[in-house]
Amino acid sequence: MKHVHIILLLMIALMAPGILMSQDAGVVYLEGWPSLRSGGATRELDFGLAVRPGDSVLTGRRDYVELDQDGNSIRINADTVFTLREIERDGRRETVMTNTVGSVAYRFQTLAGRRQQVGTATAVAGVRGTEFTVYAGSDGSSLF
Repeated sequence: MKHVHIILLLMIALMAPGILMSQDAGVVYLEGWPSLRSGGATRELDFGLAVRPGDSVLTGRRDYVELDQDGNSIRINADTVFTLREIERDGRRETVMTNTVGSVAYRFQTLAGRRQQVGTATAVAGVRGTEFTVYAGSDGSSLF
């Protein structure tokens, strides 16, 4: 019985990093000189970098970034602040993608039982398998 518990603990420990990493979004395309704000430090964004929960992508006037998160496409347009956040709801961690200003276009695949959450400073929406753009104004206005 003791061996079964040890095996179960090892399986959970090995699976946990994969579950957490699946919330990351990878940079697959960019134009200009966008930035990544992570842990209070800001650095230049580059191909292949992972955007993790708590990180923000900042684009300037001539910047554009495309992220891939488990086959879902996130296109961050110019003059935008996009943040990948993690919240806990009913004992489970969920990722919320927000843009506080600017516009972000999303294309989500349909996955049974899995809902993506997107939002702005003033609104949050849950979606499944669709394509849309979210606009967030500097005055707090939102358009989905």
